[in-house]
Amino acid sequence: MVSIIVCTCRRAEIVARVLDSLEKQSHRGFEALIIGTDKVEEQRPPVEYTFPTRFLPSPKGLAPARNVGLRNANGSLVCFLDDDVELETDFV
Repeated sequence: MVSIIVCTCRRAEIVARVLDSLEKQSHRGFEALIIGTDKVEEQRPPVEYTFPTRFLPSPKGLAPARNVGLRNANGSLVCFLDDDVELETDFV
């Protein structure tokens, strides 16, 4: 399994786009961890995805957010993505 970690702050609409592009992946062996440094529940889009998705709070800053993602990752591989990335369907 691959753990895809996306760190964000106050960009719910943009995070929804990266999650939508993950939904279109041809490979399904991944989970998405959205690490929010500000009101993480507000980052959650009103959509359910077909892959495991978790929204976790973090202290401010990219390094602490990534560390939260690593501590909570279940995958044997980890991929960090920026919150404004839109992926090709064969990325994972």
